[in-house]
Amino acid sequence: FTWLVVCLFADNINAQFRNAQTNDNLANLCRIWGFLKYYHPEVARGTMDWDSVLIALIPAVKNADKLQLNNIYTDLLAKLGTVKTCTACDNKLPGRIKKNLNLEWFGKKNFLSKEIVLKLRYIQLNRTLDSNYYVSGSPYFETKDMANAFFKNEKKYKQMRFPLYEYRLLSLFRFWNIINYYYPYKYSLKEDWNAVLHKMIPVFENTKDTLAYDKALQQLVYSIHDSHADFTTRKLEAEYGEYRAPFYCRIIEGKTVVTKILSDSLCKLAGIKIGDIVEEWDREQISERIKRFNKVIPASNEAVRVRDICFRVLLATRKESASAGVLRNGITVSVNITCLKKQEAFMKQLSDDNTTPAWRKINEGIAYINFGKIKESEIDSIMQAFKNCKAILFDLRVYPKDGSWFSVIQNYIYPGKRNCALVTQPDYSYPGMFKILSGEDALWENTGKENNAGYYKGNVIVLVNDDTQSQGETATMAFRAGPNTILIGTATAGTNGDISEIPFVGGMSANMSGLGFFYPDGNEIQRKGIIPDVKILPTISGVRNGSDEILQAAINWALQHS
Repeated sequence: FTWLVVCLFADNINAQFRNAQTNDNLANLCRIWGFLKYYHPEVARGTMDWDSVLIALIPAVKNADKLQLNNIYTDLLAKLGTVKTCTACDNKLPGRIKKNLNLEWFGKKNFLSKEIVLKLRYIQLNRTLDSNYYVSGSPYFETKDMANAFFKNEKKYKQMRFPLYEYRLLSLFRFWNIINYYYPYKYSLKEDWNAVLHKMIPVFENTKDTLAYDKALQQLVYSIHDSHADFTTRKLEAEYGEYRAPFYCRIIEGKTVVTKILSDSLCKLAGIKIGDIVEEWDREQISERIKRFNKVIPASNEAVRVRDICFRVLLATRKESASAGVLRNGITVSVNITCLKKQEAFMKQLSDDNTTPAWRKINEGIAYINFGKIKESEIDSIMQAFKNCKAILFDLRVYPKDGSWFSVIQNYIYPGKRNCALVTQPDYSYPGMFKILSGEDALWENTGKENNAGYYKGNVIVLVNDDTQSQGETATMAFRAGPNTILIGTATAGTNGDISEIPFVGGMSANMSGLGFFYPDGNEIQRKGIIPDVKILPTISGVRNGSDEILQAAINWALQHS
């Protein structure tokens, strides 16, 4: 019996060692494959199918020992051919942002021979400077090397809805390397990016069906904590359910509060009113639902994660009707609620209140502009109408309709030219490096007019909250650079930078923030958000009274300071 226990223990230890070694081998393959994809001149030409190279290498590398690994990589480098000396490669790169680049794995754990490490270092210093088949600047920018990354020519393999093991790893390795070299905020991730790779390999290895594969991709995308990076599929959505509550909630004072009625008739039937507190949904406590969805909804910070949970899944159900526990006047009642189809609910959640004008005078001295409603062509006439007002309230709690905010900034907010943001982009001549975006595409440099005597000299009050995201945050930063600006509300979403799409095997894709946005002094807004000068938190009583508390606080500030 003792002999049997010892044997079983030894077998278990050996199995753990083999699993760890396999994980290390595959992680190192991911790093080498990705490095060569973006650095090696021959791979960058796109004349070979680099995906197929990976697929062929996985079974050979998976259980190889050190000697076998080095033979495999020696053979791979030999097949790629000799790399010519790059006389134009600038390896000092003054002014480049280097904190994202990490190639320490070359020599880590000594899994590679000194000869291979030297060859990889040589490729690093003599990398391709020509266009790369797999990545370029976004085609939507006029100057292609001054843009967020565009991952052209990546195969989606749409027919492989549940890919074979090797192709599942292709999805993981592709995403991991794109984040490793082209994500501007990689340095600020909560987890070490190498540790994420090691953790995710067995997750992708052990997926048994399409839904499990989708969940593995969802977990991978979640790991970059970026509100631009949302990922979903039909199977994932089916898990949540095809129906949504006929009302919308937000978390206020720690409670799930009804803030918008999406169907008057269905809510009236169930007795739901604005300001009600939902404590239970579909026989599950709301607090438990939030904890569960916290693990799958990617977001730049926790406030935005809760916002997106409320918007997308908190009040989801698989049935046309759901039970809810609703607190009103200190009494919790159970109600049955007929729900809306998901798409209809989303459209109603996003619908605008057409009864509120896009711009108006609140009184003779205070004006209001909603950037979610006005058009750029209206700006000059609006600003002329408001030129004698002592304060203008600019509402950025919605996504800007078009470039109207930039027209205001360019012509009316600054007395002279200002730098309102510092933006970084990938350096396509040195993967992993970033540089400050400048030139004709950098609209946030030298913004405004020189000697602009006609700029608006009254108080500029900008309304913000966690719905102020991406372009809305760029606009907020631009307004903040003005001489008479004050921000009122709650912190913005902390999610900025033009979106880059990352394709997965199976026809799906995820997004990431593709440019780095910072204050002109280099301080960050990603994840942190833009912090207002006057913080106003919404209250349950304000919701019940139908009060826009941020707007009212802005009006009160204007009355006191104008």
